[in-house]
Amino acid sequence: MVKETEYYDVLGIAADATPAQIKKAYYVQARKVHPDKNPDNPKAAAEFQALGEAYQILSDVGQREKYDKEGKAGVQEAANAVDPGAMFGMMFGTDAFEDYVGQLSVAAMATMEASSTAEMAALMRDFQAKRVKQLVSLLIQRLQRYVDGDKEGFKQWGVQEAHKLSEGEFAEALLHTIGYVYERRGRMHAGSAGHAVEWVRSLGHGFKSQYTAATGAVQIMNMEAEAKKAYQVTGDPAAVQAYMEQQAPMVVGSLWKINVVDIEATLKAVCTAVCAEAGQSAAVLKARAAALRSLGVIFQGAKQKYQRPQSFRAPAPEPAAQGAHHLPPEGPRAGP
Repeated sequence: MVKETEYYDVLGIAADATPAQIKKAYYVQARKVHPDKNPDNPKAAAEFQALGEAYQILSDVGQREKYDKEGKAGVQEAANAVDPGAMFGMMFGTDAFEDYVGQLSVAAMATMEASSTAEMAALMRDFQAKRVKQLVSLLIQRLQRYVDGDKEGFKQWGVQEAHKLSEGEFAEALLHTIGYVYERRGRMHAGSAGHAVEWVRSLGHGFKSQYTAATGAVQIMNMEAEAKKAYQVTGDPAAVQAYMEQQAPMVVGSLWKINVVDIEATLKAVCTAVCAEAGQSAAVLKARAAALRSLGVIFQGAKQKYQRPQSFRAPAPEPAAQGAHHLPPEGPRAGP
């Protein structure tokens, strides 16, 4: 018997809900009330905040146990440790980028129900195949202007598109990741002498991304363990709250590290399909590769041109060299 059910009620679930049901409920409800989707609803931000708070507590086994026994009073030190917009964006992506990266795998899994691991794997394979197919069609349409010979018009559109996309949640990180893969894949499929070099570089970057994703998951688990230890030693909720607030950027960065592997793998499959389409002429494929590389350069540059104050991709205090870009130690990373 739980002491109170407010957090469960906010998510619209029963007190005995499984972790998968909690995650699914949060995803579905948060998409409905997200402030970006409800600009005319003055209550949207508060509702979104409440959903984020409920999910933060109920998704953590230790915090959920405390909440069930003590109610909200027992978990106030952990509530609101991470900005709800940041958490949602890094967990599930943003609508503005769905035409570029599709629905993230973690978001898709949150809405799927399967009775076994094998069934879930089959559902995810079908989802990914449809995701790639849709993104291939969209990217071919996007590159057609360049292929038709209007290179300057294409570049002008690319700059405008980057500007528009840069206004969303964590846009610079997403733009840089998309741009990095586009540029590298464009080079790889351009048929230049550097094809082998780009292939090796891409392979190494893939291993690096997988390692980074693993360390991101470990960092989150270590942070949770340290927070619990601090509370057991000091018994001071204020100290734990301060620690959680200090670690908030790391949590968001770690969520990004986990998702960036999914994004990069999907984009690589899409770019390969676009630049190596069976039955298409060599001239068209070469033009697509050039257009992809051009758009990639524009998107990577956007993280500096359109960077917002207090951006997730904070600039380094002193750039080491011209053209070099730096990230905070716990921030997202894409590129060599």
